[in-house]
Amino acid sequence: MGGTGFVGSRLCRSLLDAGYRVRATVRDSAGARVLPSDVEVCVASLSDPPALARAAQGCTVAFLCAGVNDDAASDRVLRWVN
Repeated sequence: MGGTGFVGSRLCRSLLDAGYRVRATVRDSAGARVLPSDVEVCVASLSDPPALARAAQGCTVAFLCAGVNDDAASDRVLRWVN
């Protein structure tokens, strides 16, 4: 989760370079353009557990790289995501 951010996009590249198949979640398909073309992209939001479950189906390992760094975000949102 969080495949298009600073950490997640680099993790995807590193995993591909190491020979792994990579699936990344994105909030919207437009964000996927920062990912290499051989990354499988799934549109899912942290606030949509069924979509996350579908995205994780068949995976043996998951990395959580999603985060909120918006100063305007509420404490509740920051604690929930981060």
